[in-house]
Amino acid sequence: AEAILGDEALFLPLLWVGASDHHRRFPGAVSLTNETYTQVLVEMMESLIGAGFRRILLLNSHGGNVGPGGAALYRVQMARRNERDLWLALGSWFTVAAEQIAGIDLLEQKHVTHACELETSMILRLRPELVRLDLARGANFDIGSAFYCPDSSRGSRVSVAKPFEHVTRTGALGH
Repeated sequence: AEAILGDEALFLPLLWVGASDHHRRFPGAVSLTNETYTQVLVEMMESLIGAGFRRILLLNSHGGNVGPGGAALYRVQMARRNERDLWLALGSWFTVAAEQIAGIDLLEQKHVTHACELETSMILRLRPELVRLDLARGANFDIGSAFYCPDSSRGSRVSVAKPFEHVTRTGALGH
């Protein structure tokens, strides 16, 4: 997008940390609280708005950031409710590209989840030295619910706030 848009858009550096409290029982997880992450996004957007930007897209790459990201958008938009030309949006790459992902014939699982076959394949392509295929395995717990499916092998009809250690043995979900 940056190569195509050039000076038409401002691309900020990626945030290396997000809201991952639900992963903290697994080694190596670094997290901000949801409140802190929300506040970081609020202050970033307010800085951009103060500089004259009227259309802001936060492109997300982590499921744990969706809730606090949405809260940040809502907080800023309600504080600036009279500014009708202001457009704030949050999109996750895995929802923005959901149709294209579902169309990949080689995937057993047609939705992205944590350390699934698609995410693992991407890292294998970009940084193969980071993947230990000898340790790669699914480790989901059978939830036994018609309403909730944490591995995204089918859609969930309810949201459930479970820490990851309640739904996976390894931190990976899916296949």
